[in-house]
Amino acid sequence: MELMEKGSRFRFSSPLLSGLLASCLTMLVITILSSLFVWMSSAEESSLGTYSFLNYLISMFIGGWTAGKKAGRKGWYYGLLLSGIYCILMWIIGFLALNIHLSLRSFIMLACCMLAGCIGGMLGVNTKK
Repeated sequence: MELMEKGSRFRFSSPLLSGLLASCLTMLVITILSSLFVWMSSAEESSLGTYSFLNYLISMFIGGWTAGKKAGRKGWYYGLLLSGIYCILMWIIGFLALNIHLSLRSFIMLACCMLAGCIGGMLGVNTKK
């Protein structure tokens, strides 16, 4: 991980680290917003599964978009790689903290998140800098 100085800002030189940071920040913000929504409204806590699935998709899309834009080429590759790393990290955290095991639902969510990361990466490459 090499930090590069550009003016008074620091930025990550790796597309994967930039995308991973963007994904984590996006997930944090969406998690806080959905928690506030459930707390302030009459929404059922049983709907949190849907919120978490959408949270994964949006964070993978934004992370893939960031990685693709940073890389400037092979956006689908960086989006797919980022999604795979992110999903493995989330599974490890879930396994260690909550004793969650892999299931068919986990693999479906993994495939959807990888697709969202690929699409985000492809769109990120084609975004003007």
